[in-house]
Amino acid sequence: MTGMNKLHSKGTVRLYVRETCAMAEGYGCTLEMICDAVGERLPGGADLTQVRDAIEWNVGKNYLRHRVNEDTDEHEWLITQDGLAKDRIR
Repeated sequence: MTGMNKLHSKGTVRLYVRETCAMAEGYGCTLEMICDAVGERLPGGADLTQVRDAIEWNVGKNYLRHRVNEDTDEHEWLITQDGLAKDRIR
């Protein structure tokens, strides 16, 4: 997780979180995976709190869903059909 000190637009972080999960459609993304992917796309990295807030916002809008992986016991997030549709509407 690189450069966790720069704040970026909430909308941008929310979008990048959805796009990260959409690239792994059918598979779950851990918090670390999401933070790394979002951080690579944002100048100066991503703030961990902003990424967590973006995940929670997306879950609240039914754009992502949460699960605990039975094999690894890790928390994962997956893109939903609503999440895929949200970004196709643009």
